[in-house]
Amino acid sequence: MGNRLAASTSLYLRQHASNPIAWHAWGEEAFEEAARRDCPVFLSVGYASCHWCHVMAHESFEDPDVARVLNEHFVCVKVDREERPDVDEAYMLAVQLATGRGGWPMSVFLTPSRKPFLAATYVPKEPRGGHPGFQALCLRVEEAWRTERDALEAAAEEFSEAIARVQARQAPASDVGLSQLPDQAVAALAHDFDNRFGGFGDTPKFPPHTAIALLMACARRAGAEEMRSTAASMAHATLVQMIRGGIHDQVGGGFHRYSTDAAWLLPHFEKMLVDNALMLVNLGEAAESGTGETEVYRRTAARLVAWMERELRLPGGLYGSALDADSEGEEGRYYVWTEDEVRSALGDRAAAFLSAFGFEQDGNFADEATGERTGANIPHGVLNAAPFDADLGRLLEVRAERPPPALDDKAVVGWNALAMGALARMGFLDPALRLAEVLEGVVETDGGVPRVVSTQRPSTLGYLDDHAFAAQGFFRVAEATGDPRWSALAKRIVAKMVSEFEDPEGGFFATGVHHERLLGRTKPVFDQPAPSGNAVAVECLLRAGRQDAAERAVRSLAGWMAHAPQATEALLRATMPLIAQPGFAGFQEPVQIRLEPEAWAVEGDVARGRILITIAPGHHINSRRPPAKWLIPTSVEFEGLDATVGFPEDAELGWDGELELPVTLQVSGQDSFEVVVRYQACTEDVCLEPSVQRVAGRLRRS
Repeated sequence: MGNRLAASTSLYLRQHASNPIAWHAWGEEAFEEAARRDCPVFLSVGYASCHWCHVMAHESFEDPDVARVLNEHFVCVKVDREERPDVDEAYMLAVQLATGRGGWPMSVFLTPSRKPFLAATYVPKEPRGGHPGFQALCLRVEEAWRTERDALEAAAEEFSEAIARVQARQAPASDVGLSQLPDQAVAALAHDFDNRFGGFGDTPKFPPHTAIALLMACARRAGAEEMRSTAASMAHATLVQMIRGGIHDQVGGGFHRYSTDAAWLLPHFEKMLVDNALMLVNLGEAAESGTGETEVYRRTAARLVAWMERELRLPGGLYGSALDADSEGEEGRYYVWTEDEVRSALGDRAAAFLSAFGFEQDGNFADEATGERTGANIPHGVLNAAPFDADLGRLLEVRAERPPPALDDKAVVGWNALAMGALARMGFLDPALRLAEVLEGVVETDGGVPRVVSTQRPSTLGYLDDHAFAAQGFFRVAEATGDPRWSALAKRIVAKMVSEFEDPEGGFFATGVHHERLLGRTKPVFDQPAPSGNAVAVECLLRAGRQDAAERAVRSLAGWMAHAPQATEALLRATMPLIAQPGFAGFQEPVQIRLEPEAWAVEGDVARGRILITIAPGHHINSRRPPAKWLIPTSVEFEGLDATVGFPEDAELGWDGELELPVTLQVSGQDSFEVVVRYQACTEDVCLEPSVQRVAGRLRRS
């Protein structure tokens, strides 16, 4: 049977046009029908290149028996998460609240008033692990809708209220000074750094685009040499390991979505424009740093651009959003090789290639779902593959004869703008200017930006990140070309962004004043892994000369940077130009330290004075012997001098308010001294990173 998806601008929706399910696109029609029929809504959210979305489609959505149940008892709605990120975000919160995790495909059951009451991700057709299969689950929901309606509606209210609370959550209180945040972020990243393979944290490993960008910025920042060196080494080591890994398409260029193992060998084979645009910028900055594998970075960037032009470019000049992970019904089939296939293609040169690129007779590739070896190999392990360029070119010719993964022909405007800016930043001006010309044509006169261009038609209102990424991209083209036409367009987009998305109290909402209101409005602050909309908005505000709005945004979001530095890396990087401005005071530290009097009088071989410590309301600092071993004690030291410091009596919960510490200092012939105060500021809920303040003092002799 046909359904309502055949004419959709979304490839993902069109992929489901021949399902026996009477799918609706998201909109009033679907929910009005559900209200008329007094039945629940089944919402399925995914995207075209999603492997497990295909699995659930083949198992359940193409099954006539499953379709019969869905059509009889539900109104079914299909959403492309890349086209409607607001819908995806709202109901993914329901999934995370229900299951403690997220992922796609998303499967959510709603009331006709759009409120979720049951939420999950991929649901197998058959029972598994004590859970019912998808068809059985649908029948249980239908029965509960008839017999336990009050309980389902109560659950829907509870879900909706929880989602609204999360979306309206304000930044936690923090008076941490901005100047401390870069060092804190580098320290946090160093704690999670994988010294063997690069990257951060556990598997799966996603390319840490925003972390690398922040580390590169910190490596250039004036400051302690140790911090700068640590930042640079982590960034370069991670780039090198990814370039060597199977996550890097050694044959065709570009990078896959993520690695399922710690060594960057076994990728999830989806290839996305947004990832590769961000990688391109980081490769460019790494090459410009003059350290690390400069020529390797440039070669990798050039091959990445060649892949984008060859495999992502659409007829209208923009890039599609992604290449599927699957081809010929198998994940990764397009990208893996047997030893025999390489020998057939390369002849006498095969042995050297197989040895260099880590091939194994039984294969080095294990299926992501089963973990079993398949006999296929992922080329990897070579950093500078230039000596093998002829071999890689031959394998690319052979690979081109295979059925390729599907290209999602939906051009996400924000992601194309990221690519445009990255190309301009790297000096690939021809494709950058082509994108600029095309994107200029879809941006409205007042700077309004659409979300997608599909079949060469703008479609749906753009969100915050579309506007911020577009402005950033046009600013970068202006810098690369010196043409004020592009900076003028970027400033119009910034003005539109401010009028549509800004919160008067600071920061920007993900949705604009003309978007559909769902369960709430969020301010995107966390990188996922693309830079958050607020981070790029702050950068663009500064470029556009709107420093007041930038400072207002940073001030309202500073608490997130202090409490979650590894989730707000892009926002911290965008804030660094503020920190670097001469005379910029930043935000108030929770702990202020000064000396009284300004010059301490010397009598014989001693000087006496006082250290005054002022602690902001709602904060305290730990005493010298805090009750828990993980709390940092307060200490006072004088560089190279002996001193007696009169501390107050230790308090179990630390000291607050104002402290006055009398000091007797042993001196000789010097005229000045330096006091070093180490402490950890805490609130009732959380302790901040340990801090050090150095205060210079003078000595006065009569």
